[in-house]
Amino acid sequence: MIKSKKNKKKLEFAKIILAIYAFACIVWVQQNYFLAFLDKMQTNESVTITIIGSLGAAIIGYYTKSLLEKSSRNKYGISESGLPFEYSESSKNSSKRRGSLKNNDGDGFESM
Repeated sequence: MIKSKKNKKKLEFAKIILAIYAFACIVWVQQNYFLAFLDKMQTNESVTITIIGSLGAAIIGYYTKSLLEKSSRNKYGISESGLPFEYSESSKNSSKRRGSLKNNDGDGFESM
């Protein structure tokens, strides 16, 4: 089976940076304990705690950013691809609509 490239999701920049940072933190902690194992230097547990704490803070920050971005998209009716809900592919094929963003003017904004 050959997978099509259309279905493949592109990773977002923040997720790539977080993965690189997590990899660097894990490698740094492992090197610290490996050097202590070889008696090259004495390990300092507070450095390890700081590294793991900063990794946890980065992960929490990423999840917060993602949550706020998702809630903003839901609030303003924008799909993940950046198009309004009524123009996205899933709603074009769907026969049931929850609501339209168009008002009588057809400018795409809801009147209050």
